[in-house]
Amino acid sequence: MALGAMRAVSDRGLRIPEDMAIVGYDDLFIGDFLTPRLTTVRAPIDAISTCATEMLIAAVRGKHVDPRQVIFPTELVVRQSCGAELVLPRQRSS
Repeated sequence: MALGAMRAVSDRGLRIPEDMAIVGYDDLFIGDFLTPRLTTVRAPIDAISTCATEMLIAAVRGKHVDPRQVIFPTELVVRQSCGAELVLPRQRSS
């Protein structure tokens, strides 16, 4: 979706990030090679897949699987397409 959005913005003569900021999801490897580099949300795909597979296998085997919400940690990977610079807080001098 983000790649398509980047193309649509470019096709309309607009600039990323000056005219429109774009953030993707899943941290596809290609995002780091685009111009501008794509800001993204990185999710633990392996952990999500493992959890979903375990739940599916249990259900297929006839085990009762309680509906539940599983929350996985994500990480914002700031690159150029969002227009922001990653600014670390200044160290206070003693």
